[in-house]
Amino acid sequence: MVVLQDVSVDTRRVSAAVAAAGLSSFALLYAPQPVLPQLAQAYGLDPGSASLAIGVATTALAVAVLPVAWMAGAVGRRRVILWSVLLAAVIGLALPLAPSFPVLLVMRAVQG
Repeated sequence: MVVLQDVSVDTRRVSAAVAAAGLSSFALLYAPQPVLPQLAQAYGLDPGSASLAIGVATTALAVAVLPVAWMAGAVGRRRVILWSVLLAAVIGLALPLAPSFPVLLVMRAVQG
């Protein structure tokens, strides 16, 4: 028989914060999707090339998961989550200022 224990308010708060950070990370990851045609037009690309803005970030996320998980174990999950979300948000604000498509791709890779 499973006995349910009371979950503290702090635990719920932390769980909600982690869920919000995860949701915002994936929102940032796929945010360029609806503007890919405008991105292609702005940089003079075909639609397939413009979609690299999504693929590069997704690939960078997949490559970085294990090293960042190790780092979170070493320096603390809270610190890694906080800095990751802040860095991704700052890069997201700077993305519209990217002077060229390769610079945009590098910024998206770091954001991923």
